Amino acid sequence: MSALQLQLHRQQYRYEDLCHQLKSGVCTLQLQAELQEDTASLAAISRMNELLDHMLETAGQQAMDKKMTFSSLSLDTLVLETVTDHPQAACIHVDVQPVRLHGDRFFLRELLLALLDNALAACLPSAVVSVTVQGNETSVQIMVSNPGSMNPEELEAAFTRYVSRTPGHYGIGLAMARELAELHFGTLTGSCSSGQVVMTLSLPVSQLEAGCL
Repeated sequence: MSALQLQLHRQQYRYEDLCHQLKSGVCTLQLQAELQEDTASLAAISRMNELLDHMLETAGQQAMDKKMTFSSLSLDTLVLETVTDHPQAACIHVDVQPVRLHGDRFFLRELLLALLDNALAACLPSAVVSVTVQGNETSVQIMVSNPGSMNPEELEAAFTRYVSRTPGHYGIGLAMARELAELHFGTLTGSCSSGQVVMTLSLPVSQLEAGCL
């Protein structure tokens, strides 16, 4: 029975992850519609948000398994493309070095979007979020930082599902991001110093790619 319950919980988490990804996409559409003052689109988007909120609040146990496809990819290029496509790209500063690794392009992008959205939501609209990519022969690090302050307990709680300090947020983004990091055999941790909250994603580099760093 405990094994069955564990499987059902995992399915529910995947269902919630999918809903969260859809909600992030809808938020992007809403920002664009607001900039264009498109009232018709805003009305439709508002309805979509209501449906997604209902799906998250009544999360069932139907789910899509994560079908991950690992391939050799340029992480710095993926980061630059993700930031450039973000509706708040003007608020994001990027400092990257060329790095390669094996990973799933789609889910690494979702992971990065979750970190960016979390950082942008945690600070004032005029603040700048920084993204740094660096690597060596054994690992690659992506650091996303934003102005702010969190104690160790708050930092760890940020990775706990259903825990959020922001009204209207479900506390799923960072939890999903950490799970995706672990599926890539990496880690996602948080730290705070000198008025900056930093989320650090560390991913391993295969021996085949070590010579490309």
